[in-house]
Amino acid sequence: MTVPYLSEPMRELLAAIVETLDELPAPAPNMADEVAHRLLVQNRIATACGSLKDVLAGQASCGLLWEAEFIRRRAAQVDTVTYKTREQYLAEHEAAAGGEPDEH
Repeated sequence: MTVPYLSEPMRELLAAIVETLDELPAPAPNMADEVAHRLLVQNRIATACGSLKDVLAGQASCGLLWEAEFIRRRAAQVDTVTYKTREQYLAEHEAAAGGEPDEH
């Protein structure tokens, strides 16, 4: 099966979607951070879906590159990571244990 040619603007749009959804750090293992992570994922999915719906409906009047940049700007400025990440959680527990790695 061959992959059809993708224009550079379409590649940028798809890359922006992958970046905004795939590059989120895992949340710390507690309810508040897991809920915050889930809400952030839902917001980012809604942004990506909105752009894709506009493109498919022929309503992306500013073009695909604008849509890609919109998704990236939204992720960087509005839908930012505000929860404690798993890495932060583990580092805090390691520091509290006197530098001993946490096994959890």
